[in-house]
Amino acid sequence: MKIKTFYGLSYEEQDHYIQQLEDSKNNNKWAFFVDLLKNPDDSNENFDLLAIDILKIFETAKIPTDYLDIVDEIIIEIINKCQDDEITNYALIASKNFINKSDRVKGVVFDFLQTNCEDLTLRFNALNSFNSLSSVEEKLDIFKQFRKDEQLKKYATFFLEELSSLQ
Repeated sequence: MKIKTFYGLSYEEQDHYIQQLEDSKNNNKWAFFVDLLKNPDDSNENFDLLAIDILKIFETAKIPTDYLDIVDEIIIEIINKCQDDEITNYALIASKNFINKSDRVKGVVFDFLQTNCEDLTLRFNALNSFNSLSSVEEKLDIFKQFRKDEQLKKYATFFLEELSSLQ
């Protein structure tokens, strides 16, 4: 389906189409998801919900190698520039699926943690994405750094205790 046609559907039809694509084996779905996120329809009052649905898919999906770079770019752009905290939050949550595959995503999430963002949910989800790192040493380093952060120290300490109980 072309994006223009998609935007002509009702929200319920759009949501249903995204769910059908998620479950399909059709690799064209990745191009559609990318196209949709890169070309938002500002007149669509439900675009934020559609973006969140796609980011939820990105969180757990095995994205083909051909699309990893462009999906990385989208996640990075949302984290760096999106004015909608809910969409940013889901991009941070989705980043856990890319934190081992992309140094760029890892760096942007780490930089986000160092900002003065007052939204604890956003910062917690950014910190939590580092739980997906395959390197225990890297996790330890990051969580130790944020033990000193007033907002995140209790979570960083919890994650450190969790790691030490696994060793």
